[in-house]
Amino acid sequence: MTANSLTVTVSDGAPVPETTARSQLHELSEHEQLEVHELIEQERNKVADAGDSSVDLSDIEASVVSSYTYVHRAKSGLCGRDVSFDDPKLDSNPPDHLIVLVHGLMGGRGDWSNFVNEIVSSLKGHRFYIYTACCNEVLLGTYDGIDRGGERLFMEIDTVLTMLPSLNKISIIGHSLGGLYARFCIGRMYVCGLFSRVVPYNFITLATPHLGVRRPRSLAKGFGAALFNSTFSMVGSSFFGKTGKQLLLKDRYYFVEGRQGRNLGHKTASKLGDAVVQMPILRAMAAEHSPFHAGLELFRRRALYANIYHDFQVPYFTAAIVPSNPYRKNERSLKPSCAYPHITAASIETAFGQSPAAIVPATFAVGDKLQDVLTEMLSNLNQLAWCRFDVLFKTLVCHEQIIAKNACLRSKGEGGQDVAQHCATIFLI
Repeated sequence: MTANSLTVTVSDGAPVPETTARSQLHELSEHEQLEVHELIEQERNKVADAGDSSVDLSDIEASVVSSYTYVHRAKSGLCGRDVSFDDPKLDSNPPDHLIVLVHGLMGGRGDWSNFVNEIVSSLKGHRFYIYTACCNEVLLGTYDGIDRGGERLFMEIDTVLTMLPSLNKISIIGHSLGGLYARFCIGRMYVCGLFSRVVPYNFITLATPHLGVRRPRSLAKGFGAALFNSTFSMVGSSFFGKTGKQLLLKDRYYFVEGRQGRNLGHKTASKLGDAVVQMPILRAMAAEHSPFHAGLELFRRRALYANIYHDFQVPYFTAAIVPSNPYRKNERSLKPSCAYPHITAASIETAFGQSPAAIVPATFAVGDKLQDVLTEMLSNLNQLAWCRFDVLFKTLVCHEQIIAKNACLRSKGEGGQDVAQHCATIFLI
């Protein structure tokens, strides 16, 4: 074997819903159960040492059991998608770079299947361990808030890193809400010192609502637009639980200044009085001196893929973290790249080497009573440099196409595989 022969491993084990964590645990051998109990105890001790009363202890068990089962099946060849190149045994040439893929609202591990196929094909011969997170895959598991989902993701990743000590680098790819879970998780990783164990490399999001999904109800764009925006706001906050309110910036997140990674909850906050700050969680996560911001800054590269048109769930401005859509004003060319037909050539040419953007008002929020808050969030996030890639599909399901979901059901060339292929190139730069 040459010095350059490396390994790509795809972990594709069955998810473990919180309600079945114990039954899944009983399927393991006695030795494996002891290992899981030790991992659970370690996570509980970390929570206790941090004095964090906001963490649901049932989340700890569910996250640890799911990630342990997931990784164990990949290592033992029981999962059915243990893909190794150049080396038939993972342990003889272990991967050192963990790539975590995080699904979005009401999503699941299967959303990434086509995307993973393209990533694996592109990264053949490199030592990556590709892991699709499953801790939020349970029924309504994405409805209980960005903080709860992000906390579960943090514990899941921590467990994977404990089980696979050869991993010393990490990259995270999030789709839609998964990108926000990842940002919260990064804040927790920063606070807990996890980045002293692993080097953060790439943070990539696809159609993620970094600025939320608020839509101004102003009549400036016509009665039809105002009615749609009003209906969207009502449905979002009513049917998607705590997560919906957070995406619309209608929630209250309680924390002590400088410790945004810990949600105190209303009862604890009321006892601490003036020491507590409250604001929407997305505003707290965008704060310039927050652990979320500091954790993001550590990544060597941050990339944003945003749908230019037709994404009614996550409009361009919030996915690209920009004040407005330049394509609507014909300020940028829609000419596609030759190699990646669903990504504009202009965005690829200008993506790398960009400096942090200048502070500008959030023009997308004209007529919104929270325009100043959104401008603050926009400005804070743009203190960081981002690589922006603009994506154009001609259908109303572009929110799914951007990760090649259901690509096999679409006509050749319309499945979005080229976006996944381009995403993989970021890891080779």
